[in-house]
Amino acid sequence: MKRRIPLLTALAASALALPLTAGQAKEHKEPADGAITRALSAELFLDEGVRSQKIDVSVDHGIATLTGTVDNVLAKDRAVERARSLRGVRSVVDRIAVVPVVRSDAQIRQDIESALVADPAADAYELRVTVEAGKVTLQGTVESYGERSLSQMVAKGVRGVRAVDNQVIVKSPDTRPDHEIMHDVNGRLARSIEVDADLVDVKVRDGVVTLSGIVGSAAEKARVARMAWTAGVKNVDSDAIEVRAIARDDDKRAAGMPAPTDDAIVAAIRSALGEDPRVSTFSPVIEVENGVVTLTGMVGSLAAKRAAGDDARNTVGVWRVRNLLRVRPIAAVADKSIRQAITQALRRDPYVERYAVGVTVTNGHAYLQGLVGTDFERTRAADIAQTAKGVVSVQNLLRTREEPTWVDDLQVKQDIEDELFWSPFVDEDQVDVSVENGVATLRGTVDTVRERYNAGSNALEGGAQAVINRLEVEGMEQREL
Repeated sequence: MKRRIPLLTALAASALALPLTAGQAKEHKEPADGAITRALSAELFLDEGVRSQKIDVSVDHGIATLTGTVDNVLAKDRAVERARSLRGVRSVVDRIAVVPVVRSDAQIRQDIESALVADPAADAYELRVTVEAGKVTLQGTVESYGERSLSQMVAKGVRGVRAVDNQVIVKSPDTRPDHEIMHDVNGRLARSIEVDADLVDVKVRDGVVTLSGIVGSAAEKARVARMAWTAGVKNVDSDAIEVRAIARDDDKRAAGMPAPTDDAIVAAIRSALGEDPRVSTFSPVIEVENGVVTLTGMVGSLAAKRAAGDDARNTVGVWRVRNLLRVRPIAAVADKSIRQAITQALRRDPYVERYAVGVTVTNGHAYLQGLVGTDFERTRAADIAQTAKGVVSVQNLLRTREEPTWVDDLQVKQDIEDELFWSPFVDEDQVDVSVENGVATLRGTVDTVRERYNAGSNALEGGAQAVINRLEVEGMEQREL
């Protein structure tokens, strides 16, 4: 999210997010509860996808409690993820109630069924959808946990939904050896840049996965637990994983160690694509040279192309991704049908349904025009359009109601430094930030490729229009990208 807010508001939020003096910020200690409360309140206030005016935050011994209301399930999930991703938060108690627009259960059920059919990956799932007082229950069987998660995500994206009870069953062998399950779980963790596999121990007994170790945030703990769900798993126990902000100081995955070979990166990406339900039915060509990935070949949807790029980008050892995949829909779809599908999907969405978005489609190329409220909603509309069957590209010509505001480079620099301080994955002492005309340049030497990646993401969160990431990684030859 790029923050386009008035300067005085930015300064006030910055003051909330920096309760410590500069000298204190240099010490890698667990932040005080009051500091976490103020920082999290600021994060939620600035997140256009949360609409946090009705969310109250309290923190006790690193346990954050969120109380209040939002108008859709996605906003609730986003608020919880924001809280989990903040340095010093050990766990999150979610007491947020969803109070959506009033719609009949029949309307909600019809929209969810339509959304599942319209999705290029979820259309093959044979699921039963029931709705009672806005609470959705999904039942049926799918081939993988990725497909199960995708069906839930589709349901949550329909306005009027209060909650989703996902009872979908994953087809798997009746029994699977524990050592195979452990191999799969360790492989998933090792190839993901979002978690640190070196600090997590995996044990499997009778199909039950037990996780222990140290992670840097509650968000990372949740990701590790999700990744442990693979074929044959009966249950996942992550209670023994400890959340500690200082885990970032213990993170030495790449420090003084050789980077993964290009062949190893290719194998890791291929495994990741095989587990992604949007991409698994296609066979992209993967080439890697010095950590720079090039994807070529054809996929059946624009959503699959984007997912493939994200999967590659989130793989350990990857420095850059050149996504040259071509979109070739499996079945021809008329422009009129694509336009109708995008229009209906926008009307189902809890964020953008209120806007009159103009949709034009020519030879599979979609163009969005009109006025929305925020940058988040502008991006959200394009994301929705990309999931339509038959669309090969999306040109986002939407404008926002926000008046462009002047924020000086010094303010952006301070906001980025705030983001780095509160990140559980980056040692801010190792990152030097400079900003010129809204473009942030990061310099210094960090311990891991993962830390380098997260620093770049923090810079964008801090309001940079673009990021030039000059960070080097200890023990690794610097790539010229």
